[in-house]
Amino acid sequence: MGNILSLTLILTCKVNDYLQFILLFSPPLQDIADAAYKRSRGRPLTMPGLGNMIADMLFSLLLQSLFLIQGVLANLLPLPGIG
Repeated sequence: MGNILSLTLILTCKVNDYLQFILLFSPPLQDIADAAYKRSRGRPLTMPGLGNMIADMLFSLLLQSLFLIQGVLANLLPLPGIG
């Protein structure tokens, strides 16, 4: 029971840190990404449909969740410098 509670607390703290990071650094990083895209490929041709935007967002959230879980699990390893 203690391990589950500890894992829940760690995951909650990691999610909180991640959300703070996204809120602080997402707009500047999006500007950099837009500038790099315009420089390499020119102006985007059309806006993607609503379905494509939702699918991209859900896929991004899925990948971010997997990396977050991977980080939490790696933190539980009894290795010096990692866990």
